Amino acid sequence: MNRKTLLVDCDGTVCDGILNKWVLWLQEQTGVEKDISKLSGYGIINYDLASYWKEELTEEGIDPFNFWRRKDIYEDVLPCPWSQDVLYYMWDAGWDIVFVTHIKGSHFHSKHRFLKQHFPWLTGVVATKEKFLVRGDALIDDRNEHLASMLEGVKCIQRITPFSQSVELTKEHLKYNWTMGANILYEYLERKD
Repeated sequence: MNRKTLLVDCDGTVCDGILNKWVLWLQEQTGVEKDISKLSGYGIINYDLASYWKEELTEEGIDPFNFWRRKDIYEDVLPCPWSQDVLYYMWDAGWDIVFVTHIKGSHFHSKHRFLKQHFPWLTGVVATKEKFLVRGDALIDDRNEHLASMLEGVKCIQRITPFSQSVELTKEHLKYNWTMGANILYEYLERKD
């Protein structure tokens, strides 16, 4: 049996905890606590969490993306509940699992260790912002811009998220959350178009 390839994003897709960690870091750096859910308006949160501390960061001369350059960034982060079970199910059903993720600075090793520890059966990890260049049969991502850029024939699974999107996703896709279970994902991926 030929295995298909399921491309999976990391941050915001299998790892929400890293975004909470970024908020704590921003609060620590600026000395200002903020409740993003109250600032966001209509429950939609800006993907650039640093935008909520823009004034304070500018005033202090802090680059908010230094957080993403830390070598130990994923050391105490856990995967989203059910993501391990669902992806293991897909792997066991004949899908190779390749994480395709954007990195900043030198945090690749920390992210790679996180993924290998929590998803030991993964096939590989590719670090790139241009996810459309990675060959696969499907992509699970929380960002519409990555899903929209995928080549024709690649099935798109949009991880449900409270974040704003910079691109409207007009191509066919499945809106998905890990708690929906593996069967819904499997049926969508195996469906013949």
